[in-house]
Amino acid sequence: MLIEIAKGYGVETVLVLPSSCSVYGATDEIMDESSTVEPVSLYGETKSIVRTGVCLKGATASFHPVIMRFCDGIWTFESSTV
Repeated sequence: MLIEIAKGYGVETVLVLPSSCSVYGATDEIMDESSTVEPVSLYGETKSIVRTGVCLKGATASFHPVIMRFCDGIWTFESSTV
């Protein structure tokens, strides 16, 4: 439904959805897009449902949903990955 609404407002190629690192659950490990999604809260579960329902199932050759995960805490990055 979200994709149909976005397309109805003229979004033709990209839909950016805010998300959270809470989809990964409680961990001290470094996580990335290939990490297992294991939410432990209702908040994380709803973000995971949107990720699966909208982004993974709604992507087509011309429509590309993008997930932006905002993380809490202190993060360090190598300059080549930023």
